[in-house]
Amino acid sequence: MKRILGHVVTLLVVGLAVSSALPACATNDQTIFVRNALAPAITRTNGICSYTNDPSQPALFEAALDIGVADSYFAILLVGNQLTTRGDPQNNRAESSRVHINGAIVRVTETDGRLIREFTSLATGFANPGNNAAAEYGVIGVTGLDAPTKELLLPTLPNRQVVRTVVMNFKAFGVSLGGQDVESGEFQLPARICNGCLVDFSTGNDDLAAVQPNCLKRSATAAANTMAPCIRGQDEILKCESCVGTRKACDPLTP
Repeated sequence: MKRILGHVVTLLVVGLAVSSALPACATNDQTIFVRNALAPAITRTNGICSYTNDPSQPALFEAALDIGVADSYFAILLVGNQLTTRGDPQNNRAESSRVHINGAIVRVTETDGRLIREFTSLATGFANPGNNAAAEYGVIGVTGLDAPTKELLLPTLPNRQVVRTVVMNFKAFGVSLGGQDVESGEFQLPARICNGCLVDFSTGNDDLAAVQPNCLKRSATAAANTMAPCIRGQDEILKCESCVGTRKACDPLTP
């Protein structure tokens, strides 16, 4: 069973986003497809979130990105391969329908379809050929909203009360072991973008402070006893104690 680890170090390796487009692949929606984006992993060991190619994993139907905490959004995508098997051990013929998944072309748009930014995000993944009528799956991690897009959105999000919805559109691409370029149809994932809204101050607020919220009454035990997000700043609440002193959104009283 193939796995991709949702640890920050791994994300930096497999989630490189580049602005220049790669050579186009032939679009064939029947070959590979993006089934869904995966929700934050249930299985977590020593702070590392684990994902598998099991299609029964919980799906993410709407993303959330707090640009006060994170500079980009990293999406975990489940990609299906419907190429049929061609290998034949009796005739010494190698299997050519396995697919290397090399990344995704990403378009970030307004909800009405107007383009905000387009870029290519490189990845590493692999999917075996389909089994009869059933597809086989691989997992990739790609940047769904990059730092330049964040900078474009930042002026429209002046505080934690303002939330803006955009759409991340993904086209996965790769190449089969037989040398066939493949590209999926476009998969859409709505995303709520905010500036500080995922930071939780419930255990850190100082009731005597003049400005609310704040993390002056922070508790070390609150941070220690709270499960850390798979990826800080996206899809899950972050205790202010876990990030105070690193981002203004986690400590609004910091100059």
